[in-house]
Amino acid sequence: MRCGIGHAATLPGPWVPDLSLWTQIYPYNEFLHACLAQALHHAFRTADALEVLRRLRQRLDRELGLGLGPALLRLETQLRGPANATQPGETTNLPTLKAIQTALVDLSQAVQTLINDADAQGPAEILAVKGTHATLG
Repeated sequence: MRCGIGHAATLPGPWVPDLSLWTQIYPYNEFLHACLAQALHHAFRTADALEVLRRLRQRLDRELGLGLGPALLRLETQLRGPANATQPGETTNLPTLKAIQTALVDLSQAVQTLINDADAQGPAEILAVKGTHATLG
């Protein structure tokens, strides 16, 4: 089995149970988690692949105060990309990555504005979120 973070990898579904076990034994190993996520994606289980990365992100943050490494962030972006932009094992093109980056920057700015507004107003309840704007109550 050859698993490369960030490139096409052929990981059939039968590898999933073994990789799941290895990620339990080595819960902080990004390479093993990337291999598991890629295997799940190639088995048409992209939602499960994203869940693997989400759990790893939470574990690294909660237990070690760390975030995902750049290779896993790229893999996550690829998995979250538009469904019609790539197929399992294909790479994402530069315009798609720029569009994703722009969307993430806009979303981050909107969330930061919401946080700043909430801090200024004290305890608040979010009434609605539409597009990049949120209403505080």
